[in-house]
Order: sequence, then C-alpha cells, then structure tokens
Amino acid sequence: MLDVVFDTGSDWLVLETNMCDDCNGTVYDTEKSFNFKFDATNLTKKEYGDASVTGYIARDSISVGGGTYLANFPWLAITEQKGIEENKEGVLGFSRQSSAGEERSAALIADYLTINNQISRETISFLIHNDNKYSFVDFGKWDINMTKNADPDNIVWVEMPEK
Repeated sequence: MLDVVFDTGSDWLVLETNMCDDCNGTVYDTEKSFNFKFDATNLTKKEYGDASVTGYIARDSISVGGGTYLANFPWLAITEQKGIEENKEGVLGFSRQSSAGEERSAALIADYLTINNQISRETISFLIHNDNKYSFVDFGKWDINMTKNADPDNIVWVEMPEK
C-alpha cells in the first residue's frame, strides 16, 4: 500500500516508482505488475507548489482504500521527483480543473469510479484530522456520524466545476 497526498488542486494520480532513483520510502514496482503499461513514450512534468515530478503516463489496475478496484486506470509513473515528503509516495488529485495551461488527459478518480459502477454518485468526502490516523476519504458517500455532533449542518459542501 502506498500513502498519497489528497490534492484538491490537481487532477492526476502520480506515484513514485522503481524507475525513480531519487524517490524516498516505498515505491510502486512496475515490474511486479501484470497489467502495467506505458501510455506515452515522452516524459511529462507536473508541478505541485514546492514539489515537482517527472514521469511517464501509464496505465495499471489500482485499488483505492483497499476495497475499490479499478482496471486500466491512467496515472503518472514518477521517474524523478523533488519535494515529495519522505512519508508520502505520490499525489491523488481530485480537481476537475487542470493546472494553468495544461490539458487534462487523465480520468478523475470520481469519474472513473462512476463509469465503472463502483459508486452511484460522484461524491468525494474526506475528513482531515490533526492526527493522520483519523483522516480518511470516502468515494460516492458520506457518513453523518463523522460530522461534528452528527449534525448535517456541520457539513461543508463544495460544488465541483463542470467536466
């Protein structure tokens, strides 16, 4: 299992891989996958504030949260990185809007889950807690018991831009 940063400002899944010499900690081993394939032969670069990554657009089967399985999911296989924290192995973007000047060419996780009938509604809910072991993300649902005093008025709804 790889730990990623949930990012509401980007739209890609990017993971550190065995092709990366300067990646820290656990990496995704593309050679152990039966389904890994390159989608492009040219390198792609992504910027994340103080961090930057370079890698190849690829596809593979992924599991989100240990229970949701997606076949042939597009993502960026990192070959070089600068600034990703040592205890994180990548970024999972939730944004519908591309970075300035970029064309979005990867499927968003919520779109892909909906298309593949893994969830019935394109909803992403997450709890960010100051103790990471209590933080989580849910796709396609939300749990009222995870709100302050189980009160629906404590939910903050943010409209996603149109596709």
